[in-house]
Amino acid sequence: MTSGSNRGEFSAHFKEFFEGCSPEFELAHAVPFDTTMPQFTSTVYPHLRPDATYGLDPQTMLLNITPTTHADLCGMIAGDFLAHTRVPADYSITSMRVLRNPLVWARYQAEKQLRRQLAVSRRDAVARERAKGNTSVHVQPISAANEEDPEELYRDEILYHGTHQTRVPAILINGLEPRMTVRANYGQGVYFSDSIEKCMQYVDYQTSMEQEYSIILCCALLGRVMVEPHEKGKRNLSPQIKFLPPSFDSAVENDIYKEWIIIEKSQILPLCVINFKTANHADSFHRLGSFHSIFKGTGHYPNSISEIQKVCHVLVPCDNNALVNSQVAAEQLRDPDASEDDMLFNVFQIPHRKAKVRNFFIGGVREWMFAAPDRTGATVLFYLTEPEYTQLVSASKNIQILRTRLDEDKSSSLNIQSMQAFSIESEIKLIPNGATLVDLITAKLPEIVQVESHGHEVVALIEKLKADAVRTRGQMYLLTPQFLQTIQPHQARRAELEAKYEALKALFQGWTPHQFNMGKRVVEQLRPGLEKDIQESNARAERQAAAIESERARVLNQAMMMLKRLTEQQVQERLERSKVERAFADRLGRKEEFVMKSVEVETSRTRTWPLIVAELLMPMIMISQLKSETTKHLNDTNWVNQDYRIRSILALPHAKEWWDVAPEIVFGGPTPHHSFWPINPRKRLPNQSFFQFKDYLDWMFQEKENRFRRFNQRHNTTGTTGSGSAGASIQEQWDGVDPGVVQATCQLSSRFGLVEFNREIRQAELGRMGTDLIGDLMMPAEPHMLLQDGVSSSAGTNAECPICQDELVIPGSGSDRVIKLKSCRHCFHETCIAEWFKSKDAQLKCPMCNVMCTSEAKSSAAKRALLGPQKLGPMPDGTLGYFFDVRLCCYFIYIVMPSHTISEPTPTNPHATTTIPTDVRYAVVPFSSRLGPLLMMRILTLFHYGHLFKVGQSLTRGVNNVVVWNGVHLRTSMLGHFGFPAPNWEMNCWTEINQKGIGLGLDEIILGIPTADGQITQTGSAVAAQAAAAGVALPEALAAEMAAEELTQKLFDQDQPFLFLP
Repeated sequence: MTSGSNRGEFSAHFKEFFEGCSPEFELAHAVPFDTTMPQFTSTVYPHLRPDATYGLDPQTMLLNITPTTHADLCGMIAGDFLAHTRVPADYSITSMRVLRNPLVWARYQAEKQLRRQLAVSRRDAVARERAKGNTSVHVQPISAANEEDPEELYRDEILYHGTHQTRVPAILINGLEPRMTVRANYGQGVYFSDSIEKCMQYVDYQTSMEQEYSIILCCALLGRVMVEPHEKGKRNLSPQIKFLPPSFDSAVENDIYKEWIIIEKSQILPLCVINFKTANHADSFHRLGSFHSIFKGTGHYPNSISEIQKVCHVLVPCDNNALVNSQVAAEQLRDPDASEDDMLFNVFQIPHRKAKVRNFFIGGVREWMFAAPDRTGATVLFYLTEPEYTQLVSASKNIQILRTRLDEDKSSSLNIQSMQAFSIESEIKLIPNGATLVDLITAKLPEIVQVESHGHEVVALIEKLKADAVRTRGQMYLLTPQFLQTIQPHQARRAELEAKYEALKALFQGWTPHQFNMGKRVVEQLRPGLEKDIQESNARAERQAAAIESERARVLNQAMMMLKRLTEQQVQERLERSKVERAFADRLGRKEEFVMKSVEVETSRTRTWPLIVAELLMPMIMISQLKSETTKHLNDTNWVNQDYRIRSILALPHAKEWWDVAPEIVFGGPTPHHSFWPINPRKRLPNQSFFQFKDYLDWMFQEKENRFRRFNQRHNTTGTTGSGSAGASIQEQWDGVDPGVVQATCQLSSRFGLVEFNREIRQAELGRMGTDLIGDLMMPAEPHMLLQDGVSSSAGTNAECPICQDELVIPGSGSDRVIKLKSCRHCFHETCIAEWFKSKDAQLKCPMCNVMCTSEAKSSAAKRALLGPQKLGPMPDGTLGYFFDVRLCCYFIYIVMPSHTISEPTPTNPHATTTIPTDVRYAVVPFSSRLGPLLMMRILTLFHYGHLFKVGQSLTRGVNNVVVWNGVHLRTSMLGHFGFPAPNWEMNCWTEINQKGIGLGLDEIILGIPTADGQITQTGSAVAAQAAAAGVALPEALAAEMAAEELTQKLFDQDQPFLFLP
């Protein structure tokens, strides 16, 4: 929302409302509220008195702000709010109101000032110790990142808090009070999120199509953040905790939607209430309930893309007629749906599809009646009220989750055991006749061990006898017959054991000692270890099954207390009563009701489905393709240096976190520094200085300018050296970017988003873009501007259009409109000069005086935009969703192209058509150190203009008339043949996109920067220059192709500096 320089002082934008607000403004914009409402009075905490306003007028504490009075502030608030929604078009802000409590403001500012002083003092202490060269005394910084960013302790972080509208007055008077938290999973604190969808879980329930919601925008002092895993078994915080561990100021739940927890109220400043409405269409309802729809309420993740369901159920509003019809249909005896069938099976153990269901609607309350066979086979009728049914469905889902986890644990254990068994068999196969050797060792090893044990005992006894004899009678006694006769039985026993050992050893003459030791290791260690793992796994599964059965028995006892038996007569009475109530409501005139119904929706027809899959499913599926050890630790959000095993597996240096190393391990190359990531895992989700793709281009242009300035200073030069773009200003670099890239990607979020391709809409946009590009070069002509051979038209000379030779008449209308070029004095008909600029051989120059109408860089880019993407690609209509995953520093892309019909005439039927089935595609695009998001931007531009896919023959599937890649090959897996590492993939993909002629002009962003050896990369074509010097005229197409190849080679040269490394 704000730049990095003033982001930390966001609260300062509201200072005028708390300090020095004029009484006139207060009276004009105050919003009165009722301080006597029940929700406003605290019964839980009597000391939080809503009437204790501490000398403030309650009726002037809530101030309405509008774009008319505060345009910049409203724009910033609305921009940040919409930027943190998945689909901004689904939200409409109705009003913004400042929460003006000077006491809360003063408390927050005092805390902020204290933190600022503390951070400065600690930083100065560290600096003094280092200046002294005292390495023995270590001054611990407050935060691990304080030395890089000391403002982290006292920087304003903008977060959102969802609440009911009726609670806003209490929050206004008392602030956000941690002790009033109702639902606390991580302690008694105030919960925030930067996701509007997450906050929507805590706002008012929807009761009408015009429902208005409220979310509070807050400033928070996060300080050092404690990361809490989403898994309950790994959490350090519990609902009863009232204080965070020492040295931590806040906590964050590391889930799909981040949730921050702050326990100290002095770190919280509620600033503004944002009232808004949501769009009420199927996509909107589907998106808000997508998590439940995807996982079917079981917590089960698909194992592959092919397992993602093609159809899901969406809740949408229905009118009264539809409500009545649905009630009538529900009152008929029918088969249970999925949730009903699962509940009957999980709770009552009624086999699937063995029961019948019907509903009653009495007194506005829905009831469920079930007809199921008992143990004797007789049909039993019982019913549940809606709250009871909902409670049992929730319990059923919990049981199903436990069973799913048990099945997953069993499957995981079986996979591990099969891998261990395979490893054992592989080791046996490395030994010649290994199976025979292992069987022989298994049969003879006890005997060998026994012989060795007895042999060691006999040898030890003989040595003891000798030692005793020498000690008592001397060394010569060992040679006497008396002593030899004493040890003779033991010597005989030793010889017997040695002979037996040699006989056993002879059985293994066909194998070397090393092979024998390998077989012995299999028998003594590997196989017993596998058997122990199997026993432990079976015992664990039995304990889990017993726990599930215990939970099911508890739920069953609870359900039996809820059940109410019915007779056939009672069923008919309830049906009749329901019918009478509907007829009575119709006679009185049924009032409008907000009712939701469940409809089946094909996911390929749902606009937001690609984003849902890219964000929620693809990361889990793709990461599961990684090696098991890496996968386990990539999902662990705790500090790496707490687990030596993690650091040893990933070869992490001490105190280095896994997100600094894991991407490099996976992708096999250098990865960007975390400060350039669109998401920082330990801070607020969006890195606000790089929230949009446009922000990355701004940074690249600035970095290029700075590096070139430093290069000139080192070499004592003042002008530009090298290519023309090397020393170009930021605006000149922007002018050199293809307008198609700007149009397609610059307004997109760098974190997540949707890109839709509709051929008709895109063609209209291209037409408007060309008109806008040309329109920027001209202005409406006035009579005194018309010149003919240097003489004003007022002198009686008729001015003519230099292109069509027709008279220029002002005022003109339609195609006769007269314009003047901004770069010179010449006037033309608008249509004439527009056609001139669009012609292939023309440049953006005046046809009369040859003056360039715009800068040279902007001229070439605009010309490409006018001539290049006017012809859209062959791709069918579709929707692309993308999401940046911080764990691997890459983008996940999911594309859905719905079924459509194309013309395919035949000699016998010229009007024949073919139906192309619905198809999906997906890809992984790393955020590299060299290109940053540039490759992702080009891919999105390709899709925007319809060049990423086409309808053709799939070579891998051997099927014709399907959607296939259009000459641009992306990686579709994390590992393997289509995955990573892929050393030359980025360069190959960049070259393939160049061949499409789309998204050009981005090479020069990185090229032209001083390299490691102090040289400047030239962006021109060296081959073309040599040919021109030799007097050889290359064909235009060949010269352009050679220039593009040279640019790509220079771009990926190993000496080219990395932009995204510190």
